Amino acid sequence: MGVFAWVLELKRKGIFMIGTYKDLAVKAGVYDLSNGEKPRMNWNDTGIFFFVKKDSKENDFQNAVKALTAILKIK
Repeated sequence: MGVFAWVLELKRKGIFMIGTYKDLAVKAGVYDLSNGEKPRMNWNDTGIFFFVKKDSKENDFQNAVKALTAILKIK
């Protein structure tokens, strides 16, 4: 299936940055849940990212889970 998301822990900020491809998010209809875009995330593809607080179960976490679940279903 391949990699469709990456996680980076930003320890000083106490958050995780979860990135995925913009085109997959658009195709899955979950682009609007992201916190922003990251140009040329991998080769020539634009990415999007989600910020999730450590130990969060709130909206930031739910948005990331919803988006990644939807993207995984289209693959």
